[in-house]
Amino acid sequence: MERGDLVKVRVYGGDVVVRRVWEDVGPGVLLCTDKAYERAAATGQEPVCVGFPREDIRPVMEAGVV
Repeated sequence: MERGDLVKVRVYGGDVVVRRVWEDVGPGVLLCTDKAYERAAATGQEPVCVGFPREDIRPVMEAGVV
């Protein structure tokens, strides 16, 4: 997974949300919201990220598809 990739992730409670990859850290991946990603790109500051296990993450095949 590359920085900026859109992915679907299963969150607490079983819901699935779309997030952006910030960093691949081996057994897990740091993800952030699209808004946080865009803000980080514009300001150069790192976004607030949450780590998820790789097995809970799936690529989004088309932009905008949830």
